[in-house]
Amino acid sequence: MTTLKPETFHEIGKNGEARVRALLTLVRKALTNLAFDPYTQVKDTRVMYHPITPRSKLAKLDPKNYPIRSNYLQVWNDCTLEYDQNQKGAEIYVPGRRMYLGPFMLDYDDVVDLEKVIVHEYLHAALEDATTRIGYQWSHNEINRIVTQNLKYADPPNPANPSEDCNQDL
Repeated sequence: MTTLKPETFHEIGKNGEARVRALLTLVRKALTNLAFDPYTQVKDTRVMYHPITPRSKLAKLDPKNYPIRSNYLQVWNDCTLEYDQNQKGAEIYVPGRRMYLGPFMLDYDDVVDLEKVIVHEYLHAALEDATTRIGYQWSHNEINRIVTQNLKYADPPNPANPSEDCNQDL
């Protein structure tokens, strides 16, 4: 289950703290939407652990038709999600499976866009051979294809970089 690290969500100054608290609230909603069944009522919105439940959005990932690792559930379980004021946008440190959101994300107010950003970062770790194939651009093309075709999110597949073409050929 991806583990949210709420203790990392802090920023200097009163205005910064309020914005980071708002981002934390949005992150909690996004993680709940991604990992839990849509029919399951999550009573405590402060939950820090987000296992993939059978009818959740992430359970719809298709390792047969997309280059997703067969152990993609375990990859999700090993991830953490943290706020880092020194991180520009969103990034995952793949070997440690640590996802980071930075100050750029403070401007987000749409939970679906944040879901897509989290999925994007997660898929960097969940893609088969992501670091050995064609590399970075291949990963982004595959991630964008998975987000739009497999998970059925509307364009843009990566709101942090909407100019990426999800149908771009290499």
